[in-house]
Amino acid sequence: MSNKPTRSRVNAETDWATDRATDRAGDPIHPEHYKTVLVLEDGDTIQVEVIDIIEAFHLQHNTYMATAVAYLLRAGRKPNEPMTQDVKKAIWWLQRLLKQAGKD
Repeated sequence: MSNKPTRSRVNAETDWATDRATDRAGDPIHPEHYKTVLVLEDGDTIQVEVIDIIEAFHLQHNTYMATAVAYLLRAGRKPNEPMTQDVKKAIWWLQRLLKQAGKD
């Protein structure tokens, strides 16, 4: 029997996901498809991330709305993934929002 430590399945999957994100986007926390450049009225530009927009509209406390907005803002920007995939995810979250709102 070996004394060699083994990684649990969960850790192995998490490590793989992190490695994949890093390889694909270069930065697993701030990948390029989360960012955009805004042109201000005076012509200056600023780089913002999806989370900046969510927080600017005070959506961070509404999980359904924030997640739907995030998917829509990133739609079509992920390498090798169709825009429709993120749009469908956003619709799913908006349907949950409407279902929840119907309970109120």
